[in-house]
Amino acid sequence: MKRHIINIFKIVIFVIVFIVFYYFLTIFKKPINHQLDNISGIYAERKNSLDMVYIGGSAAFVYYSPIDAYQNYGISSYDYAVDGIQVEFYSTMVKELLKTQKPKVVVIDARAFQYREKDIEPNEISYRVFLRGFKYNIDRVKLINKIVPKYLKQGTLTYHLDLGLYHTEESMPSFIKTFNIIFDKNKNLNKGFYLVPKAMNIYKYDRDTKEELKIASESEKLLNELLDYLEKRNVKALFVVSPYQQIKREKMQFNYIEKIVKSRNQDFLDANDYIDQMKLDFTYDFYNGSHVNIYGAEKYTKFLSEYLIKKYNLPDRRKERKYQKDFNFLIPKWKENVEKTKKEIEAIKQTKTYLEDIEIRKNINS
Repeated sequence: MKRHIINIFKIVIFVIVFIVFYYFLTIFKKPINHQLDNISGIYAERKNSLDMVYIGGSAAFVYYSPIDAYQNYGISSYDYAVDGIQVEFYSTMVKELLKTQKPKVVVIDARAFQYREKDIEPNEISYRVFLRGFKYNIDRVKLINKIVPKYLKQGTLTYHLDLGLYHTEESMPSFIKTFNIIFDKNKNLNKGFYLVPKAMNIYKYDRDTKEELKIASESEKLLNELLDYLEKRNVKALFVVSPYQQIKREKMQFNYIEKIVKSRNQDFLDANDYIDQMKLDFTYDFYNGSHVNIYGAEKYTKFLSEYLIKKYNLPDRRKERKYQKDFNFLIPKWKENVEKTKKEIEAIKQTKTYLEDIEIRKNINS
């Protein structure tokens, strides 16, 4: 009998060691990029320290700079965002951030609800980019089981156990970074923002209209599911359309989204309505038709920060010691990186053909 107990104990120890080693190896082999840091970085933020969290895709993390918002207004915030964000992630993202944060407002990138109107449908790359940094827990399991078979028509095993995808990855975390991710210490030094050293002269279209255009039925369903969850958790949200090369048809779709959002007692802001107020320059402040560069981001961050302070009475944290520890050590490196990025952009702007090469959109009437 004693011998059987010892054998069972050995088996249990072996299983535990195997699971721990497999988990460590899974994190260790993940590719390093800002996507991984953006998602895992939310867990490293001091508990209940964020007054605003910006959820979304690149329409969030290249637009709003939390460090600038803190430097200039004292707002404590974070960009919880990855490329190609899909709206089916949103409810789980809100649930996950509420485990460690109690923001006064959650800003939600509304542009993702319009992606299904174009060619940015759910795809394996966008799913894995998000899940790569998402913590291994029961909510991750539930999310995968719910959305992968439905939207990708795939099995879930390689999403739950994704080590096989990265076992040959060369650009992987160090041991220290791996442990930081595992123990929620992987601090994002830009608070989720990503600098892009590019610039492009883009065409500004007429997009003013009060008309509405219905969005895809699945997008509308997911929007209402998110609104249900926000209401259930008593979360105040601001749905935002960040500035881009918007056309009239898209404005009509966002008018439709706005009506739904406001009917559910949440707030909506199409920042494209305030481009002149922001003094956004379509010649220099964008790096393509869908995204601003650092010059545009500075203007947008200023506008949105002032809007949030006025509407939600966000506090100025700059004189509070805990927040000084959260932000002040990040500022010198941030300024250095911004200066470097601006120099690269200036070099692009000085090329002979820059002003002649105007980016226009194709099939704007389709």
